[in-house]
Amino acid sequence: MLMAGESGRIAAPRSDASAASLHGEINKKLGISVPVIIADTFGRPWREGLTEVAVGVAGMQVFRDFRNRSDAHGYRLKATLEALADELACAAGLVCE
Repeated sequence: MLMAGESGRIAAPRSDASAASLHGEINKKLGISVPVIIADTFGRPWREGLTEVAVGVAGMQVFRDFRNRSDAHGYRLKATLEALADELACAAGLVCE
């Protein structure tokens, strides 16, 4: 949370392009496709604490789409998009110090 007199910084405006560049270089040097996620810390004004969020992604689908599928009880899902890249960014945040 920013306090009076403090300033913040907006994430890199070309983070998807940066992720794509890294993805391409890794693919070129190693000959394999490795997904790249550029993450940043995200504070939520309605909750205490910080989490990670994906601000740039290349080499993977950002969402997992469950719309028009059925859940375990047979209910048709209408709006479920799982933010897969954000979840992976959070998982990485757990192991980074």
